[in-house]
Amino acid sequence: MVDTIDWKALDAGEIELTKKNYTSLVKKGSVNRDFFGAALYALEQAERQYLLPTRNRDAEIGYSKEQAITAACFARQDVATILVIQQSVLRRLQELRVISWCGIGLLAFIAYRLL
Repeated sequence: MVDTIDWKALDAGEIELTKKNYTSLVKKGSVNRDFFGAALYALEQAERQYLLPTRNRDAEIGYSKEQAITAACFARQDVATILVIQQSVLRRLQELRVISWCGIGLLAFIAYRLL
């Protein structure tokens, strides 16, 4: 006798595991907070809008035509979110550059005073 697989429970467990993973990664720094926070938000929005792939009668994962059309409409918002994340990362890099130049200047001043 072959046991049937409860695909809905398996898929729901996979989504919950992904959410837990993103939530734990959010806590590992500011860049991770921005990136994985946005990924978690996108996953939750996709789940609310029924944009996650579903299984057909043969248990194959796929998207319906309605899901594909709706996802295409949301793609512009996703691109804008990615650009906002990139801007925050680049701003942090710029701040680190300024701090490193200040450190180099301070070290040069200390070396000058020691000579």
